[in-house]
Amino acid sequence: PRPAATPSIGAETHVRHSGLAVCSLRLGSKYLKFSQPGGHMAIHAGVEPEVRFIAATPEFKVCDIPGNSPLEIRAALVRQLIASGFLEAVA
Repeated sequence: PRPAATPSIGAETHVRHSGLAVCSLRLGSKYLKFSQPGGHMAIHAGVEPEVRFIAATPEFKVCDIPGNSPLEIRAALVRQLIASGFLEAVA
């Protein structure tokens, strides 16, 4: 079966942790290691505040994510975490 299409992500996109979302974060010199059952991602350390917010906040809108990164970066993080199964869009 084909995976579900990732929805369009914008500032007002409302997301939440999936029912089985669990992760751990480890900061290296250049990358933040985001680990979850079934895999892990190396994410640039420059977006650590954004990733820590996403990991700690069960439900939010993309525009609520703190940090200095542009909206496009925050949306890309959310899109990647939806694709990984950590987040899901709220209808």
